[in-house]
Amino acid sequence: MNQPLRRLHWRVFRVLRFLVPALFLIGMLGYQRGVRSEIPESLRGDLPETAVLSSEQEDVYEGHLIRVEIFAVPPQGFVGARRWVRITTKDPLRQPDLILYWATRESTFERPPLGAQMLGVLDERRPTAWQLPSQATVLGGRLVLFSEGQKVLVAQIALPSPI
Repeated sequence: MNQPLRRLHWRVFRVLRFLVPALFLIGMLGYQRGVRSEIPESLRGDLPETAVLSSEQEDVYEGHLIRVEIFAVPPQGFVGARRWVRITTKDPLRQPDLILYWATRESTFERPPLGAQMLGVLDERRPTAWQLPSQATVLGGRLVLFSEGQKVLVAQIALPSPI
């Protein structure tokens, strides 16, 4: 009983000795390097060239001076008017993993309100612009800064109504 199992084990590993390197080489030959070296325009965080500053507000939230700029992009072709927002801070907020949300209502808890849409990660070293959701062209809404690292709501910034 022991001898047939040893023979089977020896035969299986004899086959695997050649099969595994061959499969590895086939996998390496089929490997393709990254196709794109550039970030898509929608994820780059740059304002469109046609963007016009529509409003600007600067206020103190949690002891930090935060400047919010709202840009409007006129309708082009089948795409309607869009709004973009850019946030800059004068001094560091000292909160890890700051995430920016857009919401239609104010949060009463230490979390973003239900239905809030994530816009992106706030990098305080480089001003980034985010396109607001399509509902923001009709509703004012508010921006919610949430620290994912500390699980704390940093700021809620009311946006002016576009109408």
